[in-house]
Amino acid sequence: TLNLKFPHFARLHVALPTLNEQARISEILNDTHRAISLSQDLRNQKRAIRDQAILARIRVLGVRDRLLDEVVVSISAGKSPLCEDRPARNGEAGVLKVGAVSPIGFLPDENKVVKDVSAFRSDMEVRLGDLLLTRANGSPALIGMCCVVDRLPRRLYLSDKTFRLHIDENRADRQFLNVALKSPQVRAQIEGASTGGAGSMANLSQSAIRAIRLPIPKLDVQREIVGLEKNLAAAIAAEESKLEALERVKTELARRLLTGELRVKS
Repeated sequence: TLNLKFPHFARLHVALPTLNEQARISEILNDTHRAISLSQDLRNQKRAIRDQAILARIRVLGVRDRLLDEVVVSISAGKSPLCEDRPARNGEAGVLKVGAVSPIGFLPDENKVVKDVSAFRSDMEVRLGDLLLTRANGSPALIGMCCVVDRLPRRLYLSDKTFRLHIDENRADRQFLNVALKSPQVRAQIEGASTGGAGSMANLSQSAIRAIRLPIPKLDVQREIVGLEKNLAAAIAAEESKLEALERVKTELARRLLTGELRVKS
């Protein structure tokens, strides 16, 4: 166990402005913290509005829940060989890391370079439009996270922790399933069905995925809901960009104020 005893701690050098300036610095940083908290609240409110709007549209139609198994033709995965821990560069191929399937969408740079592509079958290659879902993750909140592959800057392969869901396109729109699988009602099922004890990686079996219950309306309604979600997602993304900017401002202000690089009048 690392220790920092007071005699050593007391010898650290810190910038120490006047008491009046200390008070002013605290006010400035507290103001930025309040702005960040407000932005977080607005983002969460917009997320809740999105979820409620989608649920309300489905309820109005009286759509009953169905098993995901009814629209999933098959589920496939890849493999995770030993790889150099860096992303693939131009002309190289990569295998997806679990972080590639994220709450904000597909992140192709979250990969490890593959030196020998012969280790992968051709059907393990990621394709545009794939509906991906993580079967294992160290965070329960991210188990069963899904996304649709919308860009492929290089050749990428599925790992053994990433499922590709093959959908019956006559009954389901993959973009709709991407929205539905992220809804609070479905997320609760996913987290409840995952396995793994404390300190271990949570897992989700294919049978658990197929047993997920969710409303599946007609195709035209599914696409209408996808359009509704996209419109509401734009407002959420704008608030998240604002939040990220505020957090960068606070970090830089704190650095400059607490080191004395930036001085303020009392």
